[in-house]
Amino acid sequence: MEFRLITYRDVFQWAARRQDPAAYQEHSAQVRLSPEDMKSLGVRSGDTVSLSNTGGEVVVLARADAHCPAGHGLMPLSAYANRLSGYDPQVSPLPNFKNIPVTIQPTDSGVTPLVEVERGVLERG
Repeated sequence: MEFRLITYRDVFQWAARRQDPAAYQEHSAQVRLSPEDMKSLGVRSGDTVSLSNTGGEVVVLARADAHCPAGHGLMPLSAYANRLSGYDPQVSPLPNFKNIPVTIQPTDSGVTPLVEVERGVLERG
């Protein structure tokens, strides 16, 4: 299914980044979806989903959020979101962290490890 990804800042995630990489991954590797979208995807809170676009692909945990509008996903601003963000200097001097087009699909794969996500962001440039 096609979605628009919106990133947000999470104070707990940034604190964890400095102290505990595993806690950072736990707070970052998730996407919040409306209960209706979760039902349409056939996933429950805690299931893994694949988010992909021309920037790359990550596997994260799906979380139900009644405040999330249908057709959108909410994700903490992190290396996971950076892997999906786009950058076109003709459009803006900054990368796109809002309204990122992504395809979300259920998957049996595990959450993408943080080191793999960071490697993909660095390779992309």
